[in-house]
Amino acid sequence: MAKKKAGGKVSPVNSPAKTAEQGDVQAQLSNLRDEGNKHFGAKDYAKALESYDKALKLIPATHQDKPLLHSNKAACHMMAKKFKEATNECTAALEVAPGYHKALTRRAKAYENMGHYKQALSDVQKANKGPGATPETQEAEKRLKELLAGKRPAGNNTLATANGTTAAAKKQQTRQQRAQPYVFQAKISLDDETRSMHMTGQVTYAELQHAVRDKFPTAGPLILKYLDKEGDLVTITDRNDLQVALKEVVESADKAAGQHGGPRLPNMIPPLRIHATRAKSEADVPPPPVDEENQFQQIIAARKYIAEQALKQQPKKDEPQEPQEQYAVDQWILDFANLFREQTGVDPDKHLDLQTLGWDKCTAAMEEAISSDQAEPIFKAAADKFQEVAATGMLQWGNVHLSMARKFLDDAAMKGTFKDLESRIKSEFDSAASKYKEALGIKTDFYDGEMQLGQVDFERAKLAAGFLPEPVRVNPVDEEGKTRSPEKMTELVHEAHQAHTRKALKALKVEGLENSKALFAAAVKHYEDAIVLLPAEERNKPIKQQIAGEPPGPDEDINFYAQSLVLIGNLLYEQSQITAAVEQDGWKEMVRATAS
Repeated sequence: MAKKKAGGKVSPVNSPAKTAEQGDVQAQLSNLRDEGNKHFGAKDYAKALESYDKALKLIPATHQDKPLLHSNKAACHMMAKKFKEATNECTAALEVAPGYHKALTRRAKAYENMGHYKQALSDVQKANKGPGATPETQEAEKRLKELLAGKRPAGNNTLATANGTTAAAKKQQTRQQRAQPYVFQAKISLDDETRSMHMTGQVTYAELQHAVRDKFPTAGPLILKYLDKEGDLVTITDRNDLQVALKEVVESADKAAGQHGGPRLPNMIPPLRIHATRAKSEADVPPPPVDEENQFQQIIAARKYIAEQALKQQPKKDEPQEPQEQYAVDQWILDFANLFREQTGVDPDKHLDLQTLGWDKCTAAMEEAISSDQAEPIFKAAADKFQEVAATGMLQWGNVHLSMARKFLDDAAMKGTFKDLESRIKSEFDSAASKYKEALGIKTDFYDGEMQLGQVDFERAKLAAGFLPEPVRVNPVDEEGKTRSPEKMTELVHEAHQAHTRKALKALKVEGLENSKALFAAAVKHYEDAIVLLPAEERNKPIKQQIAGEPPGPDEDINFYAQSLVLIGNLLYEQSQITAAVEQDGWKEMVRATAS
C-alpha cells in the first residue's frame, strides 16, 4: 500500500494569496501616507487627516507605521489649533512606541499651547534623554523650566550685528516666535458692549476678524484697532500688527512686574484691548492678506473634518454609553477666571508660588544632614512660607466675599435702595471679616489681613450712612460712532464720578451718619494696627515722592507705610463729605486730619 502524501494545505503565513494581499495593503498604506503628506504640504489639513485615517484603518494596532500616522494626525491638529486632539494622537503613538521623539515633542508643544507647562516639560525631558535631542528641544526644556519658576523666558532679545540682523538671529527669532507659549485674552469693545476671547501668540488678522464677527454677528462691517503705548488707535491689517500689539501688552506686564516686585507669571498678562468701529461698507474694512485668509480657510476645513469624525465615533442612541472623564477646560471657565482676577484683585497663583518656595526650602533642608545645625534655619524658613500660604489662602477667600458685597452694593445703588439686598450685603461683609480674622489667627503679623479688616469696616460705615453712589459707566464711543481718546474718557469718568457722588450725598440723613461713626473709627483703628505690624525698615522708608503723587521709579518697591496713610486719608475725606452733607460740625477737622 502506497504511502499517502502529506496534506495539500499550505500554511496561511506562506500562502501566495496572503502574501499578495499583504503587498496590496502595504502599497495602499504607502500611497495613503504619501497622499496625506502631500495634502499637509499644501496646507489642506482636512484632506490630510482623511488620508491618515484611511491608512490607520488598514493596519493592526501594533503595526510599525502606527506611531508615525498618529503623529502626523497630531501635526494636522496642531495646525488647526486643536491642541487637545493633538495630545490624544501623540498619546496613541506613544502607546505603541513609548520613546518616539516626534510624538513626545509634538505633545509637549500641544501641552505648552494649552498652558500645561509641567506635562510639556516632562515630555521634552524624555525627548532630550533620547538620541533625537536637538538644540531646539534643549532650549524648549530651559524655557519651560523658567516658566514654571515664574521667570521671563530667556532669549527674547534680538540678536544683531553692527550691520543689521544676522541670518542666525533671524532664524532664532522665528523659532522663538513659533515657540510663544502664551494664550492671550483679548477684549473687544463695540459701542457699550465688551466681549472676551482667547487667542494664541500666532493669531492672524484673518482669524481675529472672523472671531470678532462671531462675537458681534449683527454688527455689520467692523474695523479693528488697538491702542498703542503712545495712546493712538492703530488699525489692524495683518498678523504683524497683532504681533506688535501683543508685544506691547507683554512689555507692559513686564514693566508692571518690575515696579511691584517679583516675576511676571505667564497667566498674569493683561488682556489685549481691541476697539471695533463700524464701517460704512465692507469696502472700508481692510481685507486680510491672501495667505492669511487661505490659511484660515484650511484650518476651518480641518476643524470641520475633526468634528465630523468625532460625530461618527459617537455611539448610537440604542447603544449603551460609558461615561468618559473630561479633561478639556471650557472657554467660559477661562473667561470667568480672568474676569474674577481682574475684578477682585485676587492673584490665584500667589499661594502656589509661596507653596512652591516653601517646598523648595523644605527640600533643601532635607538634603542637609538631618542632625546638622544648618538644617534647622532652613526648616524654619519653610515653615514660615507654609504659614504664609495658609494665611494668604484665607485672605483671598475673604476677598471673594468682599467682592460679592461690593457687587450687591453697586446693584443697590442702581436701584436707589439697598433694602432688598441689605441682608445679603451684610452677610458677605461678615463672611469676609471672618476669613480675614482667620488669616490673622494663622499669621499674627499679617499686614494684609489687618488692612482688609479695615476695608470691610470702611465699606460697612458707608453702608450704615446710606452713602450709595452709582457705579460709573461711560461709553467709549461718542454719538458720532468715534472712539473717545483716553484723555476724554478720563475727563468723562471724573465728571460722572463727581455727579454720582453729589447725588448720593444729597440723599444722606443724620441718623445714618450717627450709625456710621463707630464703624469709621474701627476702620481707622485697623489701618493703624496694620502700620504697627510693618517692619521698622518699612515704616522708615521716605514717603515724600508717593505723597506728591509722582509714580515710583522702576527700581523702587511699594511703600506700604505710605499706602496705609493714603487709605486713612481717603477714609477721613469721605467721612468729612458725609458729615458736611448732613450739615454737622466736625467735617473741617476731618479735612485737616486728611491733609496731615
